[in-house]
Amino acid sequence: MSDNQSRGGPPSAVWGVTAFDMRSSRSKALGPARRRVTAIFAALHRPVYRYVLGILGCEWEAEEVMQEAFLALYREYRSGRHVDDPKPWVFRVAHNLAIDRKRRRSPTEPEPDEWWEQHEPAEDSGAALQERIQREEQREHVRRALRALAPRQRECLELRAEGLTYRQIALTLGIAVSSVQNHLARGIQRIREELEK
Repeated sequence: MSDNQSRGGPPSAVWGVTAFDMRSSRSKALGPARRRVTAIFAALHRPVYRYVLGILGCEWEAEEVMQEAFLALYREYRSGRHVDDPKPWVFRVAHNLAIDRKRRRSPTEPEPDEWWEQHEPAEDSGAALQERIQREEQREHVRRALRALAPRQRECLELRAEGLTYRQIALTLGIAVSSVQNHLARGIQRIREELEK
């Protein structure tokens, strides 16, 4: 696993040169859009990647969706349109692209392994092995709790975990702020109940 992956980002082999490290000098008008998107990309690519990876469960698909979302933002700025708050805008585009991609999967196509299982450490022995078994049991307990949530509750919790405000979550998911508050409160309560079992 690369150092970048250990921080929750996409594999560094893919991101040694980003899609937004564009050095062509086609037009001076593209400069400000390129700079804006590069700065936004630097701040948001890891959280967007993690969020999409949680939806899709597949690293390469998450990378593609993340790239598509930032390219859409670049096209938006390049065309002269203004994005008031780019954080929820990018998350919303990435969310919609991930949901579309997930819907297109064939019903017989197996779901990818849980993304957190793709980065398991090497097998240890003795006390380290016992600790790993306990961590896996805890993870399974949390997975069950998350699976017990309604999809919208899970989405709100994941976006909140990525640092989005209630208003940004509402913009990302296209729902009212009061709905975000309700989904989060109910989701947290449901997780508590599940973890106390």
